[in-house]
Amino acid sequence: MAHRQLVGRALGRELVPEEVTPSFNRLQAVEGRALVVCPFASESIRRLPETLLLDSLELWSRRSRAPIVFSGTAAVGADLSRLASRLQSRRPGIAVEVAAADGFEDFLARLAGAGAVLATESGPAHAATALD
Repeated sequence: MAHRQLVGRALGRELVPEEVTPSFNRLQAVEGRALVVCPFASESIRRLPETLLLDSLELWSRRSRAPIVFSGTAAVGADLSRLASRLQSRRPGIAVEVAAADGFEDFLARLAGAGAVLATESGPAHAATALD
């Protein structure tokens, strides 16, 4: 909602949710390598609404066989597991994993092995780009 309002103000018009919903029309994972999802941000306003995130990942899973790996710190491990469970209940049979990082090196190794990265913060995206 906040993202839609921010973009709407910049464009000078109200947006409908479909205009800001990720569509994954062009994003393709490297075959056999995971989509690493870093769903949480340091500030709540920067977090994707959970329903929007799950809708997007469900769409991804219909177009790609790449496993989806929810990643974050150990502090958000329970929240990552909850998201993974919700996604699996919506799309039974898809490959979903939870990987709470044991430290920065572990997190970087996960990003380096990813076929694609979806993150709400720019840090993981910059790291993934640098490792690509």
